[in-house]
Amino acid sequence: MADDSFGGAVRAVRKRLRTAGLTYLNNQVAVREQLVAPILGAIGWHIDDRSEVKPEESADGDVSRYILKKNGSPAVVVEAVTSGTNVESLAAVTRLAADAQRVKVEYGLLTNGRTWILVNLGSVGLGASTHPRIEWLTRIDRETALSFRGKLASLVRRSAASAPH
Repeated sequence: MADDSFGGAVRAVRKRLRTAGLTYLNNQVAVREQLVAPILGAIGWHIDDRSEVKPEESADGDVSRYILKKNGSPAVVVEAVTSGTNVESLAAVTRLAADAQRVKVEYGLLTNGRTWILVNLGSVGLGASTHPRIEWLTRIDRETALSFRGKLASLVRRSAASAPH
């Protein structure tokens, strides 16, 4: 995808956060569809193609997620939580680790639309008992689009076959 479309997606998400922030306070599906999907689309993921991106809801309705797939197999769990959720909290990362273990992936991206955090779940996602490690954390409203894109580079569709670095 061109950098112009990524910059446009970032600007649109920032505007939504400014103008409709309350929409995302208690609605993780809105976070996923209106804040996360445009960013994933701008880095090459086809949100409507279920062979690439599988949307899911947690049983309790607290988390809305995408499972990004490469060659039909899960590659990364992307969890969208409400905008009021602290994505740096132990509870949020623990939930991400449990979901990664369920789908057997090593990496998870957790976001409330404003704060984005890439977690290396290592063998936690594969069922072992090591601790998750934060690879990076950023706030979409405090970082340039170019810098944000750099952090997301490991999730760009064409490189999904290998784990994010």
